[in-house]
Amino acid sequence: MRWPWAIAATVCAPLLFRAAALVDAAGRVSPVDVQGLLSDLGVAALGAVCVVALLRVHRLLALLFVWLWTVAHYANYELVVTLGAPATLRDTHYLFDPTFFVGSAIQLSQPGLLALAVGFSTLALWLGAGAARARAPVVALAGLLLVGVASLLPDVPEQPVWRQVDFLQRDAGRLADDWLARSDAEASALAPPDALIERLPELAADLSGEPRIAASPRARNVLLIALESLSGLHVESLAREQGREPDADMPDLDAFAQQSLRYVNFVAHQRKTNRGLYALLCGELPNLGDGTPKMSASAESPWRVCLPEMLRRAGYQTAYLQAAPLAFMLKDRFMASAGFERVDGYDGNEPSYTDSAWGVDDRAFFEEALHEIETLREGDAPWFLTLLNVGTHHPYTVPEDFEPGPRSFRRAAAYLDRAFGAFIAQLEQSGALDDTLLVVTSDESTGIAGFDTEPLFKGLSQNWGLLLLRGPAVPEGVVREPFGLSDLALSIGDYLGLADRAGHFFGRSVFRHYSDPRHLIFGNGNLGTLGAFEPAGTLLACSGAGQCRRYAVPDQRWFGVLGEPTPLGDDDAGVQLLHDLALRSQPGGGHRPDVYALMPEPTVELHDDRPHMLHGGQFVHLTPDEWLEVTYDVAVEADGPVEVDWVHSLSGFRNEKLVSRRRQLHAGQHLHIHYRYVPDGEKGQLQARTTVRLVSGESARLRHGEATLRIHRGDRPAVGSQVLRFEVDEG
Repeated sequence: MRWPWAIAATVCAPLLFRAAALVDAAGRVSPVDVQGLLSDLGVAALGAVCVVALLRVHRLLALLFVWLWTVAHYANYELVVTLGAPATLRDTHYLFDPTFFVGSAIQLSQPGLLALAVGFSTLALWLGAGAARARAPVVALAGLLLVGVASLLPDVPEQPVWRQVDFLQRDAGRLADDWLARSDAEASALAPPDALIERLPELAADLSGEPRIAASPRARNVLLIALESLSGLHVESLAREQGREPDADMPDLDAFAQQSLRYVNFVAHQRKTNRGLYALLCGELPNLGDGTPKMSASAESPWRVCLPEMLRRAGYQTAYLQAAPLAFMLKDRFMASAGFERVDGYDGNEPSYTDSAWGVDDRAFFEEALHEIETLREGDAPWFLTLLNVGTHHPYTVPEDFEPGPRSFRRAAAYLDRAFGAFIAQLEQSGALDDTLLVVTSDESTGIAGFDTEPLFKGLSQNWGLLLLRGPAVPEGVVREPFGLSDLALSIGDYLGLADRAGHFFGRSVFRHYSDPRHLIFGNGNLGTLGAFEPAGTLLACSGAGQCRRYAVPDQRWFGVLGEPTPLGDDDAGVQLLHDLALRSQPGGGHRPDVYALMPEPTVELHDDRPHMLHGGQFVHLTPDEWLEVTYDVAVEADGPVEVDWVHSLSGFRNEKLVSRRRQLHAGQHLHIHYRYVPDGEKGQLQARTTVRLVSGESARLRHGEATLRIHRGDRPAVGSQVLRFEVDEG
């Protein structure tokens, strides 16, 4: 009787941790839990077949598999308790990041429970070591039947996904769905923003609304504060507007909200900081699924001018300051490529009242932010500063002597509240807010902490964002019209009188009122859900299992108590739109352009002798049948001289310069560059980059003509690099 022990070695972890999660949820066992149990048993049977196969190779391999299996299911339990969402193998790469590993992965809430599961599974493996291989097909068939039965049972959108399916079965199904969706999708020659607008034109910039603020005076500076994981649910006055009880005690933030222009229905388009900050700073929908974040993709290959770069070109000082290490999620590279001149984060040496691998506590962070603001105010130019705290990120960086109690989001929120209140008081006392637009928002929403008896709202609350505005010409009041994070880049441009530079951003201005409703799209990569606020005043919600419902929304309370649901099929136009947008929101995904514009703005002014990158980061991947062509024209209109350093390189493990030229240009001179590169096979990470430096004098002005990178297919010229034109004329 060895096979029962072999199965016990893999069934222990999913059943034990499912039981623990149900106890934590304080909910009664329901029929939907039978579906989850069948899924666990089926997946465990398939895992036992793997164990027996590995035992035939070496016992150590089987032991490592069982330990990994147990730890993976415990990690799923931690995520269920913390986020209400099952784990996904797509996030395992975070385990190799030291910040995440030390800051969150090894911060166990139930180490004794994990030790019990590991011990029992190890004993069961030893007792089941002699299981006969001949029975493996029978056990595998039984596992597949159980998984199949669990899959055929109807999805229950009103219940959380983790109660209905083992996370490994769910992950396998999602990977299959993604593969089928991509194989069926038509390739598009559009960049990600254009691909989305092509499907839903109303996503494009819209400044047709009636202004809701005075024409003047307007602020000179912008302070953008992203409060980690906060939501309208955590601010009492906003929660009450939705008919909800606040899920945190934050009186200072609530007092600030009541003296601000506050937005009741504000949408965070996705979970995870890199999705939220990308939408906020680049004015575009993030990827709505859980694939490669646009922040990561654009850190290496930016496809648009983001808000800090737009403001930098308009003469602003731009700075980004966060309490956490910058390397996590590639924020160091992304923030620099997005246009921040100064990018600073936690490096382990900052003064603090407490810290962790995630960074410094919120009180210390806001005190450091005050020094940064003082420095910016000493300059002559207007400034744009973005702040991101980390104390309200799991495992919650709070001093031990602050309101002693168990580690929790609510305790961290209370600590943040006091730190934020003191920070605002200092800004008011110093006069820094007299000429500053203050935008208080969040990168994402943790929603309801822990479990909730209303699973639909539990998921929806994780897309409930936060927006509070204060500054010159901004009145106090309540706005019920729905907006989202991707609207803020356009909105800030609108407020500052830079709308002519912001037309490529998505959305509507939060400083305007619009009479025509629109779609607001959001997703949740943790839960695998998609949703939309529809123009008809309804909420469209698609569960992690793909079943969609439409809900009536009474009294514009988008995060309030919803009406009765209407089940929908895949042929529903709204469902098709939602799934199309989710696919088109993925970076790459068949939407790579054939023509890259290298210079978004034709005119560039230089005022110091530092090297300035005119363009770069347009990384492309060439298949064996493709080749590229670059045309670049630039003239020095006034002053100078300048030195232009132009290079085309193959980046990655090596940095091979394919073509490189350097030339000094004087006022009135015009440089023409035209070359092509034909690879001898598949090539990746190809980049055209031009930098310029003021050689002498106080300034220079450059004007660009054509500046494009084109990808060709078909008839190929000779392999290699060929400079077709590199010459200077006098105008």
